[in-house]
Amino acid sequence: MGYFHDLGFDHGFTRLTDGTFTGNIAATSGGALYASSGTISVVDATFGTNRATGGSGGAIYGNLVSLLRGTFSANSAGYSGGAVYGYTSAVIEASSFADDTAGSGN
Repeated sequence: MGYFHDLGFDHGFTRLTDGTFTGNIAATSGGALYASSGTISVVDATFGTNRATGGSGGAIYGNLVSLLRGTFSANSAGYSGGAVYGYTSAVIEASSFADDTAGSGN
């Protein structure tokens, strides 16, 4: 549980720490987190069974995405990025991924 949509503000920066996001569903992109602009930084978070049924980023969709010590399992997207989709870029460090799926690309 836990869902944030449109976290990004015009060139803003959003940081989430120590969160758990499970079972969220988005009809488009970003099953648990969606940031249309700016940077989203996630530290020490767990994402499981989140879905973006008609888009990309089963757990996270963002313009600029930074992840540190994330755990992702069984997230899915209809298009790209079963767990994470960084529209411009995604920097991922010390994170684990298991059983995340996407319709096209990962």
